Amino acid sequence: MNSLIVATCITSDRAAIIGDAVRSTRGIADVLLLVDVGITDATEDVARAAASEFGLQVIRVDARPWKDCGYARQAALDAASRAGGAWAITVDTDERLESQGEDVRAVLMATSADVLTAWHVTGSYAKERAIRLPPTGHWIGRVHECYAHAGETAVFERLRFSELEKEPAALLRRCREHDLPGLLAEIDAHRDDPRWHYYLGQTHETIARLGEGTYDLAVDAYLRCAEISGHRQQSAFACYRAAECLGHLRRWPDALRAALAGLERDSCCAECAAYAALCCLQLGRPHEALAWALAAKAVASVDTPVRGPWRHPAAYGRGPDAIAEAARKVIAEVTANGA
Repeated sequence: MNSLIVATCITSDRAAIIGDAVRSTRGIADVLLLVDVGITDATEDVARAAASEFGLQVIRVDARPWKDCGYARQAALDAASRAGGAWAITVDTDERLESQGEDVRAVLMATSADVLTAWHVTGSYAKERAIRLPPTGHWIGRVHECYAHAGETAVFERLRFSELEKEPAALLRRCREHDLPGLLAEIDAHRDDPRWHYYLGQTHETIARLGEGTYDLAVDAYLRCAEISGHRQQSAFACYRAAECLGHLRRWPDALRAALAGLERDSCCAECAAYAALCCLQLGRPHEALAWALAAKAVASVDTPVRGPWRHPAAYGRGPDAIAEAARKVIAEVTANGA
């Protein structure tokens, strides 16, 4: 059985950060595929030096000139297949893999899935991390790309990844110069695909959070995603993200309506229940806030199948408890004053 695992790393000038990305594949990959999309500095030398620390073979692949994210991912995947790999593991230069004791090789050799995803260390989102070779699908998307395939997808139990935090100025520049144009192009080509509307909302939300835009644009994009999505969990989570943005605008009645719309789509959306509780608390309706907080806590405690990449950890932790405590305090104060 072929057991060769190829780590693919798409890079341009990333000499300052690529070393630790390479080191994080130790014990996971046999080969590092360095996919050059425009290296002009010492990035390749740094990557090779890091790989030599634990005997990782490095193969450089020329994928210039840069076209878009999906194109580069597919070029990397095809190159990994040509290199004889059984599996391709993606690791970006700003990512760090953390096996957390999971035997990644054993998992890949035993699974019947064609794709395995891994959660971010915060538990807030997941990404495609391992793809069986030769590939049965293909990468799509100029930005916020995804792997489209008809096969089975599984999830690593413990393998996680982290990402280096981007400086606000760099993040804003990326959103404006890279993400927005790419997403608008995807929407122009695929108007009824909810994925691109969701990420358009996320991009507008990021720009607004950085003080350079308006949350209204994010709300519109999220609600459009919710409207056209045929996936109830995705639709509900888009409603939740719209509710959050409306909360930033202090439009609490509208935020509550968005959260409740999400619950209509997926009654097990703990995020929507928790945000409905927060809205009710802000609107001076503590009894309803308490009810929704308890509902969120109950939903979050149920052992349900993995919901896909839509999750906000705060709704599964102290968030509902804190709202419930605040609601009980208000109720007690009202009761005492009434007495």
